[in-house]
Amino acid sequence: DRLAFLLSLGSGIAAVWVVYRLALELGQSRTAAVISALASASMPVVAYQGVVVYSDTYTALCLLLATWLLLVFARDGHQTLGLSLAFGGALGLSLGAKYSAGPPGVVLGTLWLYYAWRGSWSMPAGGVAHMQWRRYSRHLVWMTIGFVPPMAYWYLYNTVTLGNPLYPLSVAGLPGIEIGALLNGAPGPKTIFERLTWAWTEYAHGPGYETGLGPAFATFAVIGAGAVPFIKRRADSKVLLAWVILVVSAIAWWRTGVLVTRYGLFPLLLSFVFVGELWSAYRSRWLGALFGAVVSVTMLSVGHEMLGGAAYAGLMFDPVPPVPAVVDSLPPSRILNAVGQPAGYYLRGRDQRHRVISPFQIVAPEYVRGLAPDYVLLLEARETEFVGPLSLELVGRWTKDGQASTSLWRLPNASVVQTGGALR
Repeated sequence: DRLAFLLSLGSGIAAVWVVYRLALELGQSRTAAVISALASASMPVVAYQGVVVYSDTYTALCLLLATWLLLVFARDGHQTLGLSLAFGGALGLSLGAKYSAGPPGVVLGTLWLYYAWRGSWSMPAGGVAHMQWRRYSRHLVWMTIGFVPPMAYWYLYNTVTLGNPLYPLSVAGLPGIEIGALLNGAPGPKTIFERLTWAWTEYAHGPGYETGLGPAFATFAVIGAGAVPFIKRRADSKVLLAWVILVVSAIAWWRTGVLVTRYGLFPLLLSFVFVGELWSAYRSRWLGALFGAVVSVTMLSVGHEMLGGAAYAGLMFDPVPPVPAVVDSLPPSRILNAVGQPAGYYLRGRDQRHRVISPFQIVAPEYVRGLAPDYVLLLEARETEFVGPLSLELVGRWTKDGQASTSLWRLPNASVVQTGGALR
């Protein structure tokens, strides 16, 4: 379990490599492509996300791969069916991993359909251009074969078990939480001024692993991406295609109203491709020195922070899970987690014997019986809301100085468990 973060770490490293490959695909020199990759690697959130079990770097990696494959598909002349299969696989993996892949996924999918359609026209010598529908259909079939299998699982699972393929988002009256309720409590900049200055102020950046744009983004990526339409010698079709993908994806993320850095990793990482464009157009010793200083200082600072955090965690690590210890003595049970998502992992028990229900919402007493749990974990501050109306029986309690206490309660008709001693 402690190695679960390796997928995030590997995805972050691979995403930086894809930024390098994208830069080469746009015609940048190896030096410029390395500069683009190094700049993207210096973004603090890439390092932060590499040590947590989130799916954001993996999602960004899949979208970056899909972007690269789309550019190769356009260069290939839309001939190779394997590129359509690979593009569909990368896009399907991203959409199967996180809903935030939806807007850029639509952008990439639409552009692929256009290039596949454009490449299916033929012009016989001295003849009239006509559409080769058979060629177009073959590309569409191969893309679909790559796209559907990795994308479908969670949407089917949510439909069958929760009655809503997009759960926890409520759509068309289906179960879940309204998008407005989700966005109201979301972190990040809110006002127009805060959003426009966010790249330089990083308003709402705080401790944790979700934010951290870094100075290379504000110093180089924003300026490089903004300068693309004005760099005439580099404004060829592939550069403009990548730029359009970036701009539309960034606007779609902006429109969600949740400017949390990890949710926008794809457009943020893609923007660093244009750092190489900036270097190619305005190369100078001063620019190189500034780039080296910004990236080096950022990497040293983040590295120092990460090493310090690792040392602190190693010295201060508490092996006792923040849930009542009696959890490990229970027979396999259904446990409702009314405390919050992080407690769900520990409620499974050391041998992961329990089925934990962690609703993506604040649990109210009237919802409990409908979920049919055997036990429910509560915050001490909410016990009076549940104990009387549900006739709960205390099974165990967890307390620690400076942290909110939790308690485990048995519902009527649940199996009786002998704990072998005092409640803990």
